Amino acid sequence: MAYLYKIRGEKAENLELAIAAFEASLEVYTRESFPIEHTTTLYSLGIAYQKNAQLPEAYNTFNSAIETVESMRREIIIGGEADRQKLAEEWNKLYHSMVEVCLQMENSTAALEYVERSKTRNLVELFHKAHSLPSQVQRISFTEIRSLLAENEAILEWYITYNGFKVFIVTRDSPQPDIWQSSSQDLQALQELQQEYLDDIKDEEKYDNWKNQLDSRLEKLAQILHIDEIISRLPENCQKLILVPFRYLHLFPLHALTSSRQKADKTVETGCLLELFPGGVRYTPSCQLLQLSQRVNLTAEDTLPSKFFAIQNPTEDLDFTDIEVEAIAKSFNPAEILSRQNASKAGLQQQIASLQNADIAHFSCHGFFDFLNPEKSALILAGAKVTPLNPPLVRGETGEETPPLGRGGA
Repeated sequence: MAYLYKIRGEKAENLELAIAAFEASLEVYTRESFPIEHTTTLYSLGIAYQKNAQLPEAYNTFNSAIETVESMRREIIIGGEADRQKLAEEWNKLYHSMVEVCLQMENSTAALEYVERSKTRNLVELFHKAHSLPSQVQRISFTEIRSLLAENEAILEWYITYNGFKVFIVTRDSPQPDIWQSSSQDLQALQELQQEYLDDIKDEEKYDNWKNQLDSRLEKLAQILHIDEIISRLPENCQKLILVPFRYLHLFPLHALTSSRQKADKTVETGCLLELFPGGVRYTPSCQLLQLSQRVNLTAEDTLPSKFFAIQNPTEDLDFTDIEVEAIAKSFNPAEILSRQNASKAGLQQQIASLQNADIAHFSCHGFFDFLNPEKSALILAGAKVTPLNPPLVRGETGEETPPLGRGGA
């Protein structure tokens, strides 16, 4: 390790010495006997290869390390989901480095596939379990990602690394992903904006400030994300978007970002993404989860979703929620709505079959998010012991107690 970051002497010579030392260490730290030390050494060896411009060697080394991490993850029994998630978080840097090497090798297809491998592993496994699918989770390929799209649809998938963020742009006819990459300054600006956004939304005394600055912050976010430039790369016939955020980008209403598009008659249309893409804007945590949901919810190509289930204003303090749900429900048959006091935990349990069988589920209610234990996040139903007027406390990313995220319809 000392040779890898040694300042004195020739850089190339130091890197060669580091590579030799790591290769020697691997003879002791074998995968079978010392899997963690083996992976750590492989990661350092991959970094040394990368710094020494030996990209194929770096790729193979990082791939071996990733295979070991994923093997360790599959073998975790005691500790379950929490330990699997912790292991994934600890080795995010490994996937980041692999993505960077793939991009340096101009292999954008492999870069996107490794992005997908790094995301939502726990959610994918829980989805398999909930739907009684095979326990062995298959990796999604770029060809499979393209097949998820209609002809007039595009995927925008974000990925944040230590030196910037990337957007992978995919259409049905893409021979490979089109990749937009930010500067390190863009990443710093994004991190500062998300911290301001969180500080205000989590503090009861600053919540009005969050609402009052929402428009200006979304305008700033659109500039930081260079949304105009990204949208300009989409084909003219694109009418639908699938957004795949990453980490804290999930907190922002990306569909409300303002951008511009040049129309067929050369005029320029300006508006939020929902307005610019009349076919709709959808979200998914990862392409693999989108693929799984499509497989489970297969319907005839000419059949539109018909079964609708909604939770409507259970705390009776959300303006326009009743009008919202009732207007949406008119487009479906059947439409099952649990409204106001009926939208309690007991009421939901009685109608659980309607929820499970619904093509579309719509929750128009309050909710909160637990940063330390996301699985403990919740929607607030009628009769809850805590209400938006007496907000439940949740834990923030540093462990402090904070008020809930989300006081509006969702």
